[in-house]
Amino acid sequence: MALRDRPRQLGHGTAATELGLSLEGPLSALRVWAETHMPEIDRSNRLADESSAD
Repeated sequence: MALRDRPRQLGHGTAATELGLSLEGPLSALRVWAETHMPEIDRSNRLADESSAD
């Protein structure tokens, strides 16, 4: 993979390098995982909040 000399312009004054763009896949996978497990995460957070309120 050849690195670009200048970051790619993304609009709104932001830019990303090829290295930064390589995070798109892993971050997308993390988002899908979080969305899939959100009910379980919410349930665990609720239980933790309830147990700390005692």
